[in-house]
Amino acid sequence: MNPRRSALALAGALSAAVALNGCSNTAQSSGTIAGAGAGGAASSASANPSAPASIPSDLTLDVVLTSTGNASEDALLTKTKSLLYAYEQAVARANPNDSLYQSMVSGSAALSIASEVQEFVQAGQRPIGVIKFYAFQVSSRSFSGGVSAADVTFCEDNSQTEMLVTKSGATAAPPTGASEQSFWDIGYLTESGKSTVESVEIQPGGSSCTG
Repeated sequence: MNPRRSALALAGALSAAVALNGCSNTAQSSGTIAGAGAGGAASSASANPSAPASIPSDLTLDVVLTSTGNASEDALLTKTKSLLYAYEQAVARANPNDSLYQSMVSGSAALSIASEVQEFVQAGQRPIGVIKFYAFQVSSRSFSGGVSAADVTFCEDNSQTEMLVTKSGATAAPPTGASEQSFWDIGYLTESGKSTVESVEIQPGGSSCTG
């Protein structure tokens, strides 16, 4: 069972300023969280070499990316991967104001992410195990003046995760209504060669996500 996603849905804006070096079929990695307390991150793992975020050694992100054949769309995929690591770092650190994701977002985007992370802080929990992100698709639209928009959609699978109670180190039972699958839709706007995230929507139990 997956306790990560309840009936909550996130609607906000994110951006990822740090691009990774291309798209790979599957990326799995973990890292060290500095200054973690009891029940926090283990300290033995090395940092993820292809993303700036640092996540606990007991958490693995399996980000399954496949090149679209379009350089601009592939760049959005790598940005999306970066923001996923930044988000999970904030969750792992129990820090709604974590500087990494804040360096990637502005305005209401920061408020949206802070609110989502705060849910974990209030519960006193963080995920352990494997979180899989898969079935990435990019839908692009072009406008006049060199402006374009795109949606990056994908699924999140938490069937291989549990929630760790950070103070005790015990694992927690999933809450009523938790979903093992979630559907993400991240909206990008590109202007003058710079892409920013205008919206992020998460739909727990997305019908298009089958694992």
